[in-house]
Amino acid sequence: MRTVVSVAGAAILLTTFAIRVPAQVCPDVTGCWSGSYSGDVSGTIHLAFEQTGSQLEGAQRLLDDTIGSVSGSFVGSADCASLQFTTTLDNVSVEIDSSAEVTGSCMAGTFFVPLFNFNATWQACKAQCCGNGLVQSGEACDDGNLSAGDGCSATCTIEPGFTCNDERRSICSPIVCGNTILQPGEQCDDGNAITGDCCRPDCTFDPAGTPCPAPFPAVCNGNGICVGVGIPTLSELGVVALSLLMLGAVLHDRRRGMAPDRR
Repeated sequence: MRTVVSVAGAAILLTTFAIRVPAQVCPDVTGCWSGSYSGDVSGTIHLAFEQTGSQLEGAQRLLDDTIGSVSGSFVGSADCASLQFTTTLDNVSVEIDSSAEVTGSCMAGTFFVPLFNFNATWQACKAQCCGNGLVQSGEACDDGNLSAGDGCSATCTIEPGFTCNDERRSICSPIVCGNTILQPGEQCDDGNAITGDCCRPDCTFDPAGTPCPAPFPAVCNGNGICVGVGIPTLSELGVVALSLLMLGAVLHDRRRGMAPDRR
C-alpha cells in the first residue's frame, strides 16, 4: 500500500510496509538426549523421545549415584517448547514427574519422585542414541557403552560369538557350547562334549540313524533324541496286550464248553 501527500506543490511519497511477525516454531524433540541431574538425588540421565504432534512417549534411563542404573518408559505432552511427562520405572511401582523447557539443542527442568518426596533439577542436550543403554529402533543391542568385544559393538550391533537379551538395556554373553543353555546358533546343548549321544560337541544334532547309547538297540532321530530300534511303542504294546486278553477269554470259554457236565 502507498500514500501520496501533496505539500506546497511538492509530492511526498510515503510508503507503508506491513511488518509480518514470523510464527513461533515449536521444536520436535524426537531423538536422544543425555545430561545430568542433582538435588535430593544426583546422577546421569538419558532420554529417548518420540514426538507425534503434541504427544510424547519414549524411554528414560537414570544412572543414579546411589542406587545405580534404573530405567522405564514415559508418556506426556509438549506445549511448544514446554514439556511435561511421567516416567514409570521398570519392575517397580515408582513414577517420576518431569518438566522441561527446550532451548535450541538442550533442555532443562525439574523432576519429582512422589513416593520418596525427592526433587531434582536436570538438563540434557541432544546426543547419539547408541551407547545410552536404551535399545532404539535400528539398534540390535545397546549395553550402555561404546566398547568393543563385550558383545554389543560401538554401532549397537551384536558381535559374532555373542547373544544379547531383549531387555531395555542389553546384557550380552558369549555363546558357549556345553553350558546346557540353548543359545543362538546352537541346535542342542546337553552340557557335555560326549560324542554319539545325539548332540555333538559342537552343539549340532547327530544325523538320523547314528547309533546312540541305550539299554536296547537305538539310534538318533536327527533331532537330538535317542530312540529304540524295533522296540514296540506303548500303543503297540497295548494292542498286543488286548489281543492276548481276548485270546485268553476265548480259550477260557472253549474250555468251559468242552468240560463234562458233573451234575
